Amino acid sequence: MSLLTLKILNGVYRSDIAWKDAKYGQIWEYLRDEFELTQRFASLDFKLKFVEHNIRFLQEILQNRKSDFLEWLIIALIGAEILLSLYDIVQR
Repeated sequence: MSLLTLKILNGVYRSDIAWKDAKYGQIWEYLRDEFELTQRFASLDFKLKFVEHNIRFLQEILQNRKSDFLEWLIIALIGAEILLSLYDIVQR
């Protein structure tokens, strides 16, 4: 959902027609109250922030798992290099 759409739902943004003619402005306010747009916008905003928070949390978990895997891979490669070096020393 775009920022402009959210502003329209919240009632922050009204069209030029609503500003030019008071009758349309009153209709806009009535419909906004009738359809409870302010409450729905607040609920939608809360849900979007909740989802955003959960996505960031899951991204951090996945990033940590990937980092842990790469660290263990590096440790294993260093260990393999040490073993190959020891084998080479023993063969000489």
